[in-house]
Amino acid sequence: MRHMRSRVWEIPDEDFVVAWQKADSTDTLIESLGLEDVNENRRALTFRASRLRKLGVELKRMRVPSSAIDIASLNAILSRIEKLEAIQVAKPAKSKKSKR
Repeated sequence: MRHMRSRVWEIPDEDFVVAWQKADSTDTLIESLGLEDVNENRRALTFRASRLRKLGVELKRMRVPSSAIDIASLNAILSRIEKLEAIQVAKPAKSKKSKR
């Protein structure tokens, strides 16, 4: 397998599939391929794997590291949205009375 790739899309499919199947996570995959810019390459790697799966390649699914998702923050956002929607529903719409 070739190492020190500068771009995810330059990696031959055969090398990509072998590296993907051997890796425990996208972070270890990025490291094994010698890629930089972890966030950008993580997105490109998962997109490429998804594309290959859609074409019929039976690649394993990698778990998303829980540290990559801030569950508490996302739930707090949802809670604020629900509260705002409840306030908007509770407030009666102001009607414009026409003067005649």
